[in-house]
Amino acid sequence: MSAFIRTLIINNQLDAPATLVFSFDDQLMKGIYVDYFPTVFRVIPFPAGDHNSGEISYQNQLVFTSPQIESGVVVRAATYEPIGLGERTVLTLKDGYLDFTPPEAGTEGVIQALNQTEQRTDIGVGFLKDPRRPSTSLVWREVAHNANVTAEFTPKLRAYVTTDYQENEVLRGAIQTGAIWEENLAKLPSVTSWLFKQDTATGEYKLERMEFI
Repeated sequence: MSAFIRTLIINNQLDAPATLVFSFDDQLMKGIYVDYFPTVFRVIPFPAGDHNSGEISYQNQLVFTSPQIESGVVVRAATYEPIGLGERTVLTLKDGYLDFTPPEAGTEGVIQALNQTEQRTDIGVGFLKDPRRPSTSLVWREVAHNANVTAEFTPKLRAYVTTDYQENEVLRGAIQTGAIWEENLAKLPSVTSWLFKQDTATGEYKLERMEFI
């Protein structure tokens, strides 16, 4: 797949404050919440009214990360390595420093990282927010030495209305409020606008595409 960037602009139309929580928690891979765990990608609080907006940006350059997790939240990546489909890398530990080797040809259709740190370690999959700032979207906890992480990543983003989570939090289980929206970002135009509103009759929250003529 060729490189792309997606920008989502979200406007509010609310009678009361509400918070949107986004996560890439709808993956084709088996083992979610058992073998690997999604993170909270973005949290956007909105006040009541119709004069506020938030923005989400995604680019499809995948990376493996070595996520540093504190109190269940990814606070940084000790190291990361951009990777493409069909490539593999090795995570090493030398002189106290974690590092991924340059990618080599691997198994077609997936990305792989081998843990050769001689200890259990967390390995993440995400994407680059910018050239020096990776975002970890999925986490494999305590991967054994000499074990592989084999991953596929689908950029299908879901939105929830809840105040129970913070950005970069590792989700140990599914978000209990139902998703109000989901989209495969690869299928969207480069820039889209959305309206976050609440149905006055039912109380249901909606995130609807705004079309401009």
